[in-house]
Amino acid sequence: MTLPAPASQRIAPPTAPVLVARLTEALWLTPDGEIDRVRPEEAARRVAARAPLLVHMPATARRLGRGPFVAYDLLELFAFVHPARFCLPTPRGVIQAVGLPAPADAEGEVLGLLQATQRLLAALGDPARRPDADIARIAWTMTRAGWSWGPAVLAALGRSPSEMPASQGGAGL
Repeated sequence: MTLPAPASQRIAPPTAPVLVARLTEALWLTPDGEIDRVRPEEAARRVAARAPLLVHMPATARRLGRGPFVAYDLLELFAFVHPARFCLPTPRGVIQAVGLPAPADAEGEVLGLLQATQRLLAALGDPARRPDADIARIAWTMTRAGWSWGPAVLAALGRSPSEMPASQGGAGL
């Protein structure tokens, strides 16, 4: 019998830029670790080319002056990991809700969102914090439906999208 890899080895956050949009500027953290301060128009162009990690996609889209776009919305991941816990729908709110200190500035927010992502995915991989036996089935169903967080959530659970049972349907929902 093969033991599953430790949770820290299974965490596979998406390789995506991080976006925090303000009214007059946006901060874009590249996967290489560079923070760019850009105008909302430039951020809107970038999100069309690559799905970013962010908090509250509808509000972010409004700040960028565009319609909805594909993104890794941390509010969705937070709700999946902590379905009955309240969280302010802001970068600072998510960061604090996962137990990290409040960021001092916008740069701290973009970096804090990466740490929040790691914490949320690590919580999924911790057997002591995973009481719902149907969580993998729910994650598979949501992945099959196109949920952007699906592959990362399944990886944190020690599963793979290729293992998804074909006959599962909407089991777990």
